[in-house]
Amino acid sequence: MQLPHPLKLSTLRFPLLLGLFAPLLHASPDEGWHALQEARAREALVFFRAEPATSPRLREARLGEALALLGLQPKTAGQVNEARTICTELASQDLADTWTLQATYQLARIAEFHETSPDHATALRYYSDLVEKHPREQIAQTAFVRLAMLSLYAEQTPEERLRRFASLEARGAALDYRPALRDFHLVMADAGAFFNLSQEASLRHLLGAWDAGIIQAMRRLSVLVRIGELSRSLGLREQALRHYKLYEAEPRGDTRAGIVRARITELSAP
Repeated sequence: MQLPHPLKLSTLRFPLLLGLFAPLLHASPDEGWHALQEARAREALVFFRAEPATSPRLREARLGEALALLGLQPKTAGQVNEARTICTELASQDLADTWTLQATYQLARIAEFHETSPDHATALRYYSDLVEKHPREQIAQTAFVRLAMLSLYAEQTPEERLRRFASLEARGAALDYRPALRDFHLVMADAGAFFNLSQEASLRHLLGAWDAGIIQAMRRLSVLVRIGELSRSLGLREQALRHYKLYEAEPRGDTRAGIVRARITELSAP
């Protein structure tokens, strides 16, 4: 089942993944990680597979091998199956270390993004496993964002979606990994708007995302305009004006600049 309106995956997937794997890059000078970071998956695969079987970094290399396989183009079912086998092996070992958690996360991503038909039920199972067993870990909090999105966009009654939305809001309050917190708020704001759940809730989550820190320039502009428009619609004049002015202060604008100037003129009038 395809999601009716998923977030643009590029806004969630790559910034988070680079952030999560950055510590690995700093901790290990292994050429495989550098090649993978530069999208040279075939070269990375050679480096990772060259790691000796007796190496203390073998599990790290095995995870890198799985990621390199998933990055190969063109993608084949055989490569995906091999990556899944490696991640299953790592995740099933009784070691709650970085490689076990990362392998579990990758199993969820394989189910969600790399299968011929997305297997959301399996992805949810792996995401939930991380969230329930390792709630303070950054990778688990990242998994919670994906869990929230899949839960909200699944087929369900409006009443069930409202219940899930409220439950996710309560659980999301515990997030302290800022990239995950930011993206959680964006998922909630978008779902609130798309399903007409609550303007107040969408605004609350947009403000939360802004406070958590948005780096990508176009996303910053979009969030500021959305905060301004919702605040204006809800009669929060000063808040709307403040965020429209923040939009104007951004180093680059977009096609909404004229609308924003008109809003500032309107709201600044006595």
